[in-house]
Amino acid sequence: MSESTLVRRLRGEIRDTRAALRASEAKNRRMSKDLEWFHDMIGRSVRDRGGLPEEALRRQSLDDILGDDKKLKIASSCARDEFEFKLERFMSHVEAGDTPLFSGRLPDPGNRCKLTEAQALLLALVHKNHSLTEDFLGLLFGISQGTVSDYLKFVRPILNGILPVPKKIGKRANEPELLPGRVLIIDATHTPMQRPADADARREAYSGKEKAFTANTTIITNRDGLVLFAGKPHGGSTHDLTQLRLEDPDLGSITRSMKNPNTPYSQRITVYVDKGYAGIEDLYPGAIIIQPEKRPKGGRLTARQNARNRNKNSVRVIVEHAIGRIKRFGILTKPYDGTREDLYWEIQIAAGMANFHLLWDKKNKKLMHGF
Repeated sequence: MSESTLVRRLRGEIRDTRAALRASEAKNRRMSKDLEWFHDMIGRSVRDRGGLPEEALRRQSLDDILGDDKKLKIASSCARDEFEFKLERFMSHVEAGDTPLFSGRLPDPGNRCKLTEAQALLLALVHKNHSLTEDFLGLLFGISQGTVSDYLKFVRPILNGILPVPKKIGKRANEPELLPGRVLIIDATHTPMQRPADADARREAYSGKEKAFTANTTIITNRDGLVLFAGKPHGGSTHDLTQLRLEDPDLGSITRSMKNPNTPYSQRITVYVDKGYAGIEDLYPGAIIIQPEKRPKGGRLTARQNARNRNKNSVRVIVEHAIGRIKRFGILTKPYDGTREDLYWEIQIAAGMANFHLLWDKKNKKLMHGF
């Protein structure tokens, strides 16, 4: 190894270390602000409660949040009727199973049942929305970090069951009300990840487009922005079209017709993609592919071509808005420190919560289309 190569490598390591330190300092500042926000929101101190023990204070503060519509909205991003709907489904799942976390015993110190069902649901929603660490959540909810971890592991599959997650919606994608205009929109999104320790893993995870270590996920929506498919994350270096081939999304008869070149033109699905999916026609020969026109090398697009591209992008932006709704949840906006398998389920839940808001019927206080 030459001296210049070694110097460049050392400089790169120093730069990465400094970036990690800056990120750690920023995270600590955010945690401090979150703590101040939480205490400002509950608006009372131990002294105001007549010297209640700290754990009792926190539990009473949780009851304050659950009983106040504005505080509940800030903490969980749910309106009162939405939270109660989720809680009703949550409790039905708990009652259907046998778990020591909700054994019916009073949530007193020393018992294994530390939180009520409503408090456990609130814990999970605060975690998804604000991306607080388990230690910090334990501080807020008056339980240990290990207990927080137990509750989050238990609540995650329940949230997958009660929310309209893409895995559930994708099985019904051929229903007319879920596929208006017989249009699908496909795109991919990058989620920031922690820097891998292994050199090969770093090469696979580094995205030249994002200039960061990321995981790349395929997202498919309908014309209303409802997420029908969220794939398993791959390394940030994976090309969007390559990832789509690896994923091979299963939307039942919809996917089969798209792959069948003999599908009648009048029955074909219209698929909107960006210019990164050049060659998708080979993957879906039975679909109508709508893709922006590329600028010729050394030339320019005509005014008519630019107008056509604007029309195409006005439809394709729907999937960008859907991705924005998914990434509104804090757990996906900061470098994720779990495995890609865990990230897959977090994206499913985030997409399910985004779909929930689209499907929520405020008048009748239920989800549309029988979800």
